[in-house]
Amino acid sequence: MIAPVIEQLPINKRYSGIFLSKERSLAPTSQNHLILQSHVAILTLAIHFSPDHSAKEHLTNRSPCVLWRSICMRSGEGSGMWSTFGDKIITCVLFTFKTNSLMRIITMFLGICLTVLTFSSLQAQKLIALHHEGAVSYFTELSAAYNSSVSGDTLYLPGGSFGGLSLQKSLTLIGVGHHPDSTAATGATILSYLHLYSSASNSLITGIYFISSIESYESLSNITISRCYLNQGIYLGNGEKSNWIISENWIGVYPYPNGSYSIWLQSGSASNFFVSNNVIRRIIAVSYSAISNNIFLDNAFVSTTNSIISNNIFSTNYQNQAGSSQWFNNVNSGINGGPNISGNTGSSNYLDNLALESIFVNYSPSNTFYQNDFHVVNSAYLGNDGMPVGIYGGAFPWKDGSLPFTPHIRSKTIGATTNPDGTLNINITVKAQGN
Repeated sequence: MIAPVIEQLPINKRYSGIFLSKERSLAPTSQNHLILQSHVAILTLAIHFSPDHSAKEHLTNRSPCVLWRSICMRSGEGSGMWSTFGDKIITCVLFTFKTNSLMRIITMFLGICLTVLTFSSLQAQKLIALHHEGAVSYFTELSAAYNSSVSGDTLYLPGGSFGGLSLQKSLTLIGVGHHPDSTAATGATILSYLHLYSSASNSLITGIYFISSIESYESLSNITISRCYLNQGIYLGNGEKSNWIISENWIGVYPYPNGSYSIWLQSGSASNFFVSNNVIRRIIAVSYSAISNNIFLDNAFVSTTNSIISNNIFSTNYQNQAGSSQWFNNVNSGINGGPNISGNTGSSNYLDNLALESIFVNYSPSNTFYQNDFHVVNSAYLGNDGMPVGIYGGAFPWKDGSLPFTPHIRSKTIGATTNPDGTLNINITVKAQGN
């Protein structure tokens, strides 16, 4: 049995630590209460091999045990169980907490990510975790994971490149993020493209870098795209696009027909279409929408009708490109009064005609996206909700680092070789995400 070890944990908030022995028992062998400064779990575990066999031989032919030396979580009541990858390796402990839904996400994710990290590090593979009704299975290929999934499942994608995906099921796709600073331990999750079909309604996509575009040519409803890097924007053709939320993304430029659009509803219609808290490089063309708290670069504007446009920051005033729309508390664009010739009305817009370089803490057209700091210098620029204009206010405040809502692996150290006693040391630091 392994005694629990707690290592260098700052003090401030109360946590519970639940420790299990190597036996496959659901009952904890001991339990302690800790006080931690933040939602950070310091995990130390060891994969145990018999001294007379190499790690490679055991991974190929044996079933080594993973022994948890310590795990600490926020206060909550729960129980644990072991998880296995086939008959090859036991890698993690999963907990089900009764008191906090966030903790259920955290503990499930820890089990998944530690399995992926441990097994993939030892076998030089990136494992995709498929979560289906409480059970987790692992795949090395996105196509295999997708083919094994059913609507309602979740796919956890590790760092790495996985080609493109034509989505014809209702799935949740969760990557590890795209920001270089936040994915140093894992690498970014990269897909070449995503095509959405009508059967993909009720899907969520977050934490993924897309080399190309996200496209849909059919009616599609209840789609959320958040905290992604959309290098070539979003193209929507044909059918009704209803109940979409596009939030907290970098949205580049769709290359056709002339490289002018970041979100382009070329045909079809939209309703309850929310574009919020994004950094948008060029034009968005979608009507019957709520467009709020975005930043529009490169002389970008909105081409829309019957929409509410509020709390955005524009590089210049192109409000006449919209029709029969309402403008509130936008910087550099909009109308105070009206209706104008296009049927627009509005109030409280900041029509100061300022260069973007003077609006933000740090912005230059020559910067990469990740070098900019889009906090607004002038605290008097407030939205119609009393929060700052731009991406740090509104319904979906921008999260620095663009991490998805799952717990984040901040660092990992994996021993290159086993110790003389046959253990391989792995240290992982995981931070819970508030949202």
